[in-house]
Amino acid sequence: MATIMAPCPKCGKDELLAVYAYECGVKHVECNGCWYLGPGEGSIRQAIKSHNERCAADHLAQHDATNGE
Repeated sequence: MATIMAPCPKCGKDELLAVYAYECGVKHVECNGCWYLGPGEGSIRQAIKSHNERCAADHLAQHDATNGE
């Protein structure tokens, strides 16, 4: 089962997201539109999970700020 990536927290697009693996073994979700860089992780699955968690936290913070909480 594929893990679905949340849209980019900076530009809101999901079609420009990709997971990149670097020689040092770190994987990141990155946006090719606005150059967002997600948390670095040791596996693709964990990189996507951490990206999704960051997006959820950003969304909650925006909601709280909008509602004065």
